[in-house]
Amino acid sequence: MSDLMGTAFEGSILGINMQQEDEILLQSDDVEVDPAKKRLINTPVKRIMTANRKRTKVIKSARKNANDYLKEKSDREQKIKLKQIDLEDMRLKIQERKLVFEEKRVEVELLERRDKSDLEKARINLEVTEKQNLHELIKSQQTIINHLVLRLRKYEPEMS
Repeated sequence: MSDLMGTAFEGSILGINMQQEDEILLQSDDVEVDPAKKRLINTPVKRIMTANRKRTKVIKSARKNANDYLKEKSDREQKIKLKQIDLEDMRLKIQERKLVFEEKRVEVELLERRDKSDLEKARINLEVTEKQNLHELIKSQQTIINHLVLRLRKYEPEMS
């Protein structure tokens, strides 16, 4: 606390000393004044001792703009991440649909192969049955022919 009072006291002494210097400089016309000091001479002590309000406003405005920019940037990045997540979800759904479609296609191919196989088996069985029937027909015809030939042989000696 005493340090703060000492600092405030020194600041007020400094302000008083600067006022006295300003008055001295104003009284002497023949001395050239540095333009930077001239600006300080014409400004009141209170103004010199306080912070520049415009600069404070600019800094606050810059901080606000920076915070707004960072917030907007964060919002954009969040939107981009959400869109990426949505796109990934859509890609996964499409991939899932492709897998379901592929499974159905494989099932249809399997059913078609089974049907073809069943049809081929049925065709082969039909051919086997036809050949067996033809073979039986040929056998029966052979038997008939043999019987007819035997009958003819019976009648043949009489004819000669």
